[in-house]
Amino acid sequence: MAAPYHHRYESDRDRVEKCVDVRSDGCWFWKLSTFKSGYGMVRVNKRNLLAHRFCWEAIVGPIPDGAVLCHRCDRKLCCNPQHLYVGTTQTNADDAIRARSLLGSRHPRARFTEAQVRAVRKEHARGGVTYLQLAERYGVSSGTIGALVRGQNWRHVGGALAPGTARFRGAGAPLAKLTEKAVRAIRESFERGERQVDLARKHDVTMATIGAVVRRKSWKHVA
Repeated sequence: MAAPYHHRYESDRDRVEKCVDVRSDGCWFWKLSTFKSGYGMVRVNKRNLLAHRFCWEAIVGPIPDGAVLCHRCDRKLCCNPQHLYVGTTQTNADDAIRARSLLGSRHPRARFTEAQVRAVRKEHARGGVTYLQLAERYGVSSGTIGALVRGQNWRHVGGALAPGTARFRGAGAPLAKLTEKAVRAIRESFERGERQVDLARKHDVTMATIGAVVRRKSWKHVA
């Protein structure tokens, strides 16, 4: 029979070291389960606890009764004790208000600078690049890129925005792996006799995707 979950670790400190991802900015991101609120979750004695509180007590010591742990970095997944401090419910609420009032790159959780936002919007407006490609380049999700180019966030920054009525069409779709240019090339190659399996390998997509493109069941807006 498998050993109980907690027997995988030599101690609570060992558990912390094996369950966090130490990032270049100093944050220790909890790698396992999370609560719906976005905070890390750890199972201890059949109870679900906040991971950052567990990590604090494993490394620093007990938390006073009635106290809360506040994040200096404003990142819910962070469990680095150096990024935490003991406070009250009120100081925690004040921190949340302060974080929401900071725009753009001044926000502690910002993943972009204003210059990068303008560059992303400009490149997307030129065409030929998908949300997914931009997301991989900047290390974010395709949904983040989509919200950025549609102006749903970083509203204070200028730059070309994607038209809202077409935001989920073609290369503007969050998970698009092709561009309009690539779709035209696929159809032309297929008409010249190139096999779907070869086209799928060339464009790094499935044969089903190629089949839908050449039969015009997808990308119908591309002539």
